[in-house]
Amino acid sequence: MKKKKTIILLFLLLTSIISAHLNFVECSGSGTFEHHIHKHTNDEDAVNVGELPKGIQGLRIYLLSDNDVDIRLYGSHNDKIVHWPKGILNNAAAESKSYKGMTITYSGYNGMDGQKGHEFIELIGTIPTTMKIKVFGYSAGYATVNYSWTGKKGCKGYNRVLQTGQTRSFVDFDDGDYQRGKARSYTRDNAKEVVEDNATGLMWQDNSAAKTVKKPWLTEAHWYAGKYNNTSGDTAATYCAKLSLGGYNDWRLPTRKELSSILDFPTINPSAKLDSAFLNQLAELYWSSTTNAYYKHLAWVIDFGYHDNYVPRKSKFIKYFSQHIRCVREK
Repeated sequence: MKKKKTIILLFLLLTSIISAHLNFVECSGSGTFEHHIHKHTNDEDAVNVGELPKGIQGLRIYLLSDNDVDIRLYGSHNDKIVHWPKGILNNAAAESKSYKGMTITYSGYNGMDGQKGHEFIELIGTIPTTMKIKVFGYSAGYATVNYSWTGKKGCKGYNRVLQTGQTRSFVDFDDGDYQRGKARSYTRDNAKEVVEDNATGLMWQDNSAAKTVKKPWLTEAHWYAGKYNNTSGDTAATYCAKLSLGGYNDWRLPTRKELSSILDFPTINPSAKLDSAFLNQLAELYWSSTTNAYYKHLAWVIDFGYHDNYVPRKSKFIKYFSQHIRCVREK
């Protein structure tokens, strides 16, 4: 039974990685995934990477590949916006042009710093209609797609863009280069054993239990029954809902974005940690409340023991695995 379970878990995780694509569920955020690129001979056979929904704001997409591949952007009627040789932006070098109320910047098909396969598209403004991102391969291989967006029109959720804390620039267009966002600030209440995030308005659990308590996202029985969103029983969500701390009883499990927002990015791997206002820190995996958008048996964790080049490691985990918990509430 144990061998069978291991095979099932490996298969589910592998299919999640292969099938990853653009995901704009949250009000703002970022993502990364790998996509296989075929060698194409027909100009119209570019690989579809994903759709850009109407209303997304401040979007940046970076394509990184060791092979000669081009990133392309299409409008709602398949009109060519970034495309060689027929697009509005089609130069070898970087250029910017206006399009339906946005400013679109393209790295050029010769790539960043002359590295073919290293290209980006930046859309400043609000996307007015559904658009598509495609990749054309002059040779076969894999491409890493990194993307981020600063907002979503009409979104009522957690939508505050914070400074990452990175002050040194390692490559062009990284956080150390831009230095954008709202400054981070925390206040600890020692009597209540909570930490207030002055930038986001969130209050965080910071008692000793934040280092010791581990729970599954859902019970193993519910997972095998296919009840992937049923968090009843002895679970992380139930633990937070029942938590009484600092005179408050309205605690909940944080979203992936909320949880990653408190990671102290300037620290160097493997010493990733929280701000010094948090006295109960642990370099371990912590559950978020965010289910993977396309594979409901998986949920997101944030690794507070590791980050790579100032990017927190976000992993999709089987929901019945036990991980650490740090609850949150609105002030």
